[in-house]
Amino acid sequence: MASNHLKVPTGLKVRTQLMTVLKPLYLWLGQVESWFLKDELANTVVTKPVYVNALPRSGTTIISEILSQHHDTCHHQYGDFPNVFTPYWKRWLKQRNPVKSVQYTERSHGDRIMVNQQSIDAFEEVIWQAFFKNIHQQNRCQIPDPWQHPPFIDFYTDHIKKMILVTGQTRYICKNNYNINRMLQILDLFPDAKFIIPIRHPINHVASMLKQHNKFLQAGKHNPDIDRQLAASGHFEFGRLRELISFGDQVSEQNVLNHFEDLMGWARYWAYYYKQVHQLINSNLQLQSSVLMFRYEDLCFDTATTLEKIFAHCALNHSNYSEIQSQYENVLTVPTYYSVEFSDEQKTDIMHITEEMATLFGYNLNNHF
Repeated sequence: MASNHLKVPTGLKVRTQLMTVLKPLYLWLGQVESWFLKDELANTVVTKPVYVNALPRSGTTIISEILSQHHDTCHHQYGDFPNVFTPYWKRWLKQRNPVKSVQYTERSHGDRIMVNQQSIDAFEEVIWQAFFKNIHQQNRCQIPDPWQHPPFIDFYTDHIKKMILVTGQTRYICKNNYNINRMLQILDLFPDAKFIIPIRHPINHVASMLKQHNKFLQAGKHNPDIDRQLAASGHFEFGRLRELISFGDQVSEQNVLNHFEDLMGWARYWAYYYKQVHQLINSNLQLQSSVLMFRYEDLCFDTATTLEKIFAHCALNHSNYSEIQSQYENVLTVPTYYSVEFSDEQKTDIMHITEEMATLFGYNLNNHF
């Protein structure tokens, strides 16, 4: 799927269509699964779940991949989709019919990250979408309130417990960029939750987001199946269905949306997004202690130190930390497969728009790569 014209495998397309049409049935099966496991779930505790969320193209995938290598963690995998609603039964069957050969291929983004059916991916959003029908509307990802939908709380909590139970692990790792505006709600559910939020130099970040947006925009024009697949899997970051993540500031969001099709619209989005995240974190003392925010560039240039901070914040033991560190510290680099093709004037404009938050994190016109 790394070709210029992305394709959705026929089998995956059919299974996704079935899931979309039969979603009430899948939800019911998930509840039946929980009923069968009610005694085991009653004795299963969700401890310090880890949520990796930020703007796309900020390093969330590689960070999630690194965390997924820890012996104690469980997570959603590529092979879980489209039926993510019955994780226990699906994993139980897979464990008894293991895949003999594991083939890695570059993911559809074409960004050097190699994945297979066991790789971590962001499919939790499928569950949020199933319960909150209007969560993705008006070009925005809205802020849901789980407490207004008790069935969701039960289903979601049981879902994580079933992931822990079937894998035999103790810590749940979730990659889902849309959880960024739900951090307070997640803390209400799991007061000891940990959040990992990378930030990236705005010039490089805007270039990367624009590149991916154009890639999926063209793919969707050539193949409508791409858009349907992205929507079903809860991905609205790029392409014709692109939307911004809402924090409730309608005036500022409309200002971003008015320029969403322009290069500087991405810069406005970066500035708005990280300002809102910063304000959200500072508005709540519990959230402040639950969040680790760091620069993507530090992960690339000072891998060992940054990984140490991440693992310490997540309270993950060092059972196989040395192995993980040695696996990544000499291979993580800033992207070299494309270059920033902005004029000096465009770079200056990006830095002007993003100045407030860029300066706060030590970014300037001269230290992009």
